[in-house]
Amino acid sequence: MCYLRAGNGAKHIFLVFAQHGWEDGKNSSGALQHGDGNMLLKIAKNFINRFSSMNNEQRNTILNNWTIFLFPGINLDGIVNGYDNNGFGRCFYNGIDPNRSWPGNFKVYTSPRNKTGPNYLGAPELVALRNCLMGNASNNENILLDIHGWENSFITNSTTLSDCYLPKLKEISSNCKRKSLGIASGYLATWAENSRSAPTNSLNMPGLGASSALLEFPPTTDYSDSNAAVYGSKFFSATVDLLLKKSDSAPITNKNDKLITQLKELYNQASLWGLSNNVEENNKTVLDYLRHETYTLTGNGTIYSTSDLGNENFIKQLKSRLVESIKGGAFDFVSGTFPTDKLIRGEIMNILVGYVAKKAYFEAIENLNNVDLKVENIKVYINAINTQIGLDHFAITALTYMNRVNPYFRDLNGWAGDLIQLLGNCQEKYDKDHYEYTADQFMKLIGCRYETDLENTGFNTIAETGFSYEDLYQDMDALILSEELRSKPIYEVFDEYYNKGGDDRRTSRFINKLISDSSQMSFPAGSTNEDKIEYIARQYVAKELPGANNLLLEFFKVGFGDWDSDKWGAKAALGFRNKIKRT
Repeated sequence: MCYLRAGNGAKHIFLVFAQHGWEDGKNSSGALQHGDGNMLLKIAKNFINRFSSMNNEQRNTILNNWTIFLFPGINLDGIVNGYDNNGFGRCFYNGIDPNRSWPGNFKVYTSPRNKTGPNYLGAPELVALRNCLMGNASNNENILLDIHGWENSFITNSTTLSDCYLPKLKEISSNCKRKSLGIASGYLATWAENSRSAPTNSLNMPGLGASSALLEFPPTTDYSDSNAAVYGSKFFSATVDLLLKKSDSAPITNKNDKLITQLKELYNQASLWGLSNNVEENNKTVLDYLRHETYTLTGNGTIYSTSDLGNENFIKQLKSRLVESIKGGAFDFVSGTFPTDKLIRGEIMNILVGYVAKKAYFEAIENLNNVDLKVENIKVYINAINTQIGLDHFAITALTYMNRVNPYFRDLNGWAGDLIQLLGNCQEKYDKDHYEYTADQFMKLIGCRYETDLENTGFNTIAETGFSYEDLYQDMDALILSEELRSKPIYEVFDEYYNKGGDDRRTSRFINKLISDSSQMSFPAGSTNEDKIEYIARQYVAKELPGANNLLLEFFKVGFGDWDSDKWGAKAALGFRNKIKRT
């Protein structure tokens, strides 16, 4: 095993070829092609030759911005001496499948094709490769491509990578598809996405914090040098396009540049409002502004709309439900006591009075002439769905996470609250018109984006579900970014995440953060990350929160209605798991 290195740039890209010496390639007679991984070595060699002879100006731009690490063949022994695509050949000599044995959501496989052994990194080649990758990881930006054949797909969580590679792969085969990497078990690409500070446990180890992809070239029966050159040209073109687009000297226009300017102005105004250099407090003021037309806050972060707070009947109903449920007991989000007395004394309205004073200041900000700061015009471009969405839901959710309140309450003010709202609406459809819902239907309704997914659900519009795709993306990003918002100005956090590729790893970052933030839960032994996501969701939708924490659900029953947890809980939790995998 060896690698070639070029460039001295702060950003690093790792091109890893032929983990599997035998793939499932066939020749023109339909028989398996012995050592078809050799085709991947030819494509790697083609990349080297093309790069050395490319335009000097473009090559120098890349070499000044990037360091390229090219591993032309990981399983050379399998290519030369192997004899099977379900054992040695595909796998290492010791029978270990290299691309199921990485410490990224590791799972034990026992079949000869995917054998892992009881622990990850079960072959010395993998230990050496991981050490090499970690030793060469950049503190700036890392990208890893794991190159295989011949399943005709580009598997990634990164829209940036997909936008560069998929069009070129489609020039070979129009049927080539993008697939979600999600949190696939034991893949090199899954491990590469792990944060460099991720904890070491039986499933994961620290990774590169990279944007990553598993590239499966389209199938072929022609393994000649000339056809390898065709495949190589597409790979080379896509890789150069990616590196030039992400090089500092390349002219880049980001779709969120206007947003960053707006947030910077809001941050400056927030520092004037609070006469403070405290980054966290200034960010909270900006978030207050972004949510002030849709949400207000009561007490320690409970969310109700302004219209609800002005509704006397709603306040009375809320008080009575709380008193009835708590029966004089208490549960405070920090100290362990519930502030029923505050609600009864009417402090809920005093909070609103103070909020109105700040709202007057917000309205003055909207009238500034130098930057368009009207809330309805402050939107973020989401690369994964090629759409702009508002930030009000992000703002209220991020505020709750930043306030470090009870961890169950944090989730309920984000994704879990939206999931419960959806369940309340589904229960209403069931009670009225006897609509039934499967786990697959819940998956489609959670973060719903397409009207066609509403078929046979009783919902006529996405808004009726209470859990749109805009809500889901804002919930996920609020959880991911809330910690950074305690120490870095919001415009810097957004620029790095939305403009510089941080959102390429949205799914894996959300999953890892949600699991780490749920340390108060005891997961069943042997749970994978996917299992844990389902388990976490089930605590809420099946009303299985421990002890007094179930009382928190009373807030949400008031606003969204109750639901039959025995009937819907397990299905909704499985639907949530599957939705997150595909986001």
